[in-house]
This record gives sequence, structure tokens and C-alpha cells, in this order.
Amino acid sequence: MVGYAAYAEKTGWTPQQVDQLTIEQDDWLMPIFHAVDRERAYKQKKADEAAERKAKAQQVRRSL
Repeated sequence: MVGYAAYAEKTGWTPQQVDQLTIEQDDWLMPIFHAVDRERAYKQKKADEAAERKAKAQQVRRSL
């Protein structure tokens, strides 16, 4: 049951679509989804940090 919910959340798949997965696909898909999520979060964190540095540098320039 939890597997169906996880796939529905990640992919929008129905229980019938999840049932069509092979065991090998099921073993690998969630770890891949999680790895992609971690990579996206890392890139977003780096972009946020760069934007913050840029904003601080602009504040410093304005105060001079």
C-alpha cells in the first residue's frame, strides 16, 4: 500500500501501473527518484547561496 502512495506521489501512476513494474524496476526506481531529488535540492541550495552572496555584495556597494 505504501508503495502505491509513493509512486502516485512521485509519478502520478495508478496502482495498476505500479503492478506492471518488474521486481528489478521496483528495486531501482525509488532510489533513482531519491537521488534525483537530492541533486535538485543541492543545485537549488547552491543557487540560493549564490543569490544571497550577490544580494549582500549589492548592499555593500550601495552603502559605499
